[in-house]
Amino acid sequence: MCHFPTTKTDEEVKPLPEEEHDADMESEEEPGEENEESAPSARIWSEIQQKNADAALLMFVIRSFQHMSIVDCLKPLMATNENYVLPDRQDIMERILPHMYSVCFNEQKANMQEAVKVCLSIEEWVTSKGESISSITGHYVNSNFELKSVLLKCCEFQAYNIEEAATFLRELCNEWDIFSKVHGCLTNRQHNFNRALNSLGWNQFKCTAFALNVILQKSLEISKPILEKVKKIAHHFLWDTKSMTMLNDYQRNVQGLEDPIEIMDSNIVHWSATYDMVEIFLSLQQALTAVVNEISSLEFTNEDWSKLNQLFKLYKPFSDATKELGDDKYVCGSTVIPIVHSLKTSLQEMDNDPNFILVKEEINCMMQELNTEYEGVERELNLAMSTILDPRYKMSKFVDGNAAEAAKTHLVTEIQNLMNVNNTTDAMKTESAEEKQEQGNSVNTENSLVLAQEEMDLYIEDDLAACDPSEWWPNNQQKYPHLAQLFKAKCSIVATSLLGGNLYTERGNNLCENRQRLSANKARYMVFLRANLKDEDDFLKVMP
Repeated sequence: MCHFPTTKTDEEVKPLPEEEHDADMESEEEPGEENEESAPSARIWSEIQQKNADAALLMFVIRSFQHMSIVDCLKPLMATNENYVLPDRQDIMERILPHMYSVCFNEQKANMQEAVKVCLSIEEWVTSKGESISSITGHYVNSNFELKSVLLKCCEFQAYNIEEAATFLRELCNEWDIFSKVHGCLTNRQHNFNRALNSLGWNQFKCTAFALNVILQKSLEISKPILEKVKKIAHHFLWDTKSMTMLNDYQRNVQGLEDPIEIMDSNIVHWSATYDMVEIFLSLQQALTAVVNEISSLEFTNEDWSKLNQLFKLYKPFSDATKELGDDKYVCGSTVIPIVHSLKTSLQEMDNDPNFILVKEEINCMMQELNTEYEGVERELNLAMSTILDPRYKMSKFVDGNAAEAAKTHLVTEIQNLMNVNNTTDAMKTESAEEKQEQGNSVNTENSLVLAQEEMDLYIEDDLAACDPSEWWPNNQQKYPHLAQLFKAKCSIVATSLLGGNLYTERGNNLCENRQRLSANKARYMVFLRANLKDEDDFLKVMP
């Protein structure tokens, strides 16, 4: 939590009565000298504290997407500190936010220049005033093998045709000096954006979180009757004080719980809200069964409980997958093939298990949709190569052996190309033109292929990593130098353009609502700064 710093403690701020103050001033032998020494330090101290307080205020407003009117609401609170001058809304919008934006932009732009390759992701939403907002994020692997994400721009934009979309993306990338490094982009809805990628020569990648949400929403339609029963009961308890009291009393008096579990309703679009509702409902099974039996208008049979339990187990792997895709940070696209493989395996096992007889229709629906959505996913070369370059997976998660071998062969060729470039560079430094001509490409073609294959084979045969790639590669880059270079180039692809932890929790739902209330002008600054400033120190660094 961010606390507003004060400029003086209560003990320090004790003004003397006017008579005592005058007498004290008269008793000083050299008032001029003392004032000259103390005034600068007091002024510097006050300026530092003012800046700290402003940073804390802006951090609170930006991170929760608050309306600027909240600044006026804070005036009575800030008045308790007589030294702090609260900036007004106009000053924040016209001076402070533009300054923060400019400093943050320059710093992030400088950081991005170390990127070997960049992958973009596009998120779109509509404000409460009907403005179409596009938010574009750039992802890259830095020199420490860490996946970094920088929000490049948030603005009002809707691509009405392919040319407009392509021009928008080209100008944005040129502004950040990364156009030649971009190799792909994730989008969800805008067909013109999708077509623009082809005209720019960029690869198009799928947002896995969005795809899984679509698959699960179709399955939830089949489960709608029982889920409506759950919602009806939840709604009853949330709105009937007497029933809620009975439920809480049962948990305290019979089950011995000091803090009763609170029932929840699901009114959020994303499927994970329904999953959370079912999980809590099942945890209240004993208490609900006892209390619901006393309420004639509510009914939930033993078969209903059985089906709900099976549904919960069916959705558990998808909930785990959603969390793995990134609650509060983006993850590499190398996770996509392993996640799809894991989900298909789980569904197949449940399809063969008689304990899931009540949810057979849901299982069949999910299997069909998953197979359709991710048909041939292992043959998508960029995803396959990033998976092999992830030391946690390598080739272990591939079902299609031919697809794995094809990606491996392509990586060997890439290693060979890097070796040839390095050999050519070294030769240019040490050899004369005749010597280079005599040797030609024989060394490159004969030796580099063998060495490239050896590096790849050693890497594949090495044990799978138990840690994150950002921890593994710094310790192994000397052992696999060319694969380490390829990791930085190939693993900037992200698995999703959305962050589940920000958007699909109860807190995230409120955050989305606040974001939708922002005008395009406010979103330009606040969404940009929220994404790129991570902590109090970051906010303090960009303050004017």
